[in-house]
Amino acid sequence: YQRRVDGEIVHGQEMEVEPKQLGRESLFANCLRALGLFQFPEATEILRKDLTSSRVSEQWVNEVSSLFLLFSACESMYFTFTYLDFAWPRKDTLINSYAQFTAGMTRLVHKLNDQMADDVRHFESFPALADQLLSLVQARQSMVKFYRTLAILSSPPNYQELHSNVHSVFLEHPNRLTDPSLSLIRTNLMHETMLLQGLIQTQLALADYQFKESIVLLAQSKGRLKQWTEETQRHNQAIPTVPVISWLSSFCDALTAKLTLYFHNVFRQREEELKSNIRDMHTRTDPDFYTMISTFAQKSEAFAVGIIFNSEGLDFCDNGYDLRNGSTVEPCLTGLRSWPAIFYYPPGSPHWEHWPNIVSLILDNQEFLDKQKEFLYHHEKRAQVSYFLSQIEPRMTLLVMFKENKKKSDRLTVEFLQTICAGLRHLRLFSKLKAETL
Repeated sequence: YQRRVDGEIVHGQEMEVEPKQLGRESLFANCLRALGLFQFPEATEILRKDLTSSRVSEQWVNEVSSLFLLFSACESMYFTFTYLDFAWPRKDTLINSYAQFTAGMTRLVHKLNDQMADDVRHFESFPALADQLLSLVQARQSMVKFYRTLAILSSPPNYQELHSNVHSVFLEHPNRLTDPSLSLIRTNLMHETMLLQGLIQTQLALADYQFKESIVLLAQSKGRLKQWTEETQRHNQAIPTVPVISWLSSFCDALTAKLTLYFHNVFRQREEELKSNIRDMHTRTDPDFYTMISTFAQKSEAFAVGIIFNSEGLDFCDNGYDLRNGSTVEPCLTGLRSWPAIFYYPPGSPHWEHWPNIVSLILDNQEFLDKQKEFLYHHEKRAQVSYFLSQIEPRMTLLVMFKENKKKSDRLTVEFLQTICAGLRHLRLFSKLKAETL
C-alpha cells in the first residue's frame, strides 16, 4: 500500500512514519539553508515555532530544536562579529557557546544511538549530520580565535602564521560537510577561508615587493569576493549586510591602496600604457596614501618622504613586470644599492647623498625599529638635517626628512607618522573588527 506524506508517495514500512516527524527533517534543513543565506532571524523563527507546537512527549525532538536554536544564535554572532565586543562578560564568549552546542549535540547523538527505536528510526541519518556540524563548529572556533587575535593587535601579526592557521581550517573542514542541507554553509566556509588565504598571500608578496605576485593574488581575491557577494545577493530578496564579508572587502581595499603606493613608480612609468593617471589611481583607493603624503609634505615643508626597501638576499625588480619580456631582475643587489627607494616624494630621483646616513641609522637601530612601537629620530647637526624613520614591515621603512632642526615632538609630523603607519600596517583595518566599530 502507499500513502502521500509531505507531497511524496511513501511505500511499505515507511508509511508508518508520522508526517510531522518527516516534516522535521525538512524543517532542520530549512533552518540550515536560512543560516547559509545569512537569514538569521528567519532560522530562529523556524525553530521557535517548532518548539512552540511540539508535544511534551517529543523530548528528543525538542532537544534537537533547542540545540539548533543555540547553533543559529552562534552563527549570527560569528558572522556579525558581535563576539568581538570585549565588554561582554567572559561567560558569553562565542567559543563557550559553540562548546555548549558541541557538548549538547554529542550527548544527544549518544542518546539516539542507544534508543534507536521505531519512533526515531526515520531520523537515523541525524548522527552523520551532527558529526558534520561538529566539524563545522571546530572550524568556527579556530576562526573565532583568528579574528580575536587580529582585533586586539597593537603591532603587525606574523602573516605566515596567520596563513598557516587559515590554511589548516581550509584543508580539514569544508570537505567534511557533505550533507545537502549544509551545501550553502560549506560554500560560505570555502569562500571565507580561500579569500583570507589570498589576501594574506597578497600582503606577504607586497612585503617582499613582488609586483606580479601581488597583482595576480589581489585580482584573484577581488574576483572571489565579487563571486561570494553576487551569490549572496542572488539567493536573497533583500540583500543582507554580512559584517564578515564587509570586513574582507575592507581588507581588499586596504591592500589595493598599499599596492598602489608601493608600486607608484611602476604605475607612473606606464601611465600611457595603462591609460590612467597615477593620481587618479590613488584617489580611487581607500585610504589615499599619496594624497596623505603630499598634503603632509606641503603643510610641514618636509624635504622628502619616502619608503625604503631592504632588498638584501632578494632578487629585485624595480620596473614591475613586462608580459613581453618578463621581469627585469637585478639579482641580489649589494651595498647602498640594496636599499632602493620604492616610493619618493617629491617625485624625482631620491637624494642619494643622504643614503649612507639613512641606511646606517636603520642598521644601527634595527632592533628598536623592529618593535614598531615608536619612530626613530635623528638630527644631523653638521648638515642640519632631521630624519624620522619608522618601520612599516620588516623590509619596509618610512622616511621623513627635513632640511632644518625639526623637533622630535613636532605635532604634525608625529600625527602623520602614527596615521600612515597604522594604515600601512593594517592596524586600523584590524581595529574595525571590534563590534563597536562595525
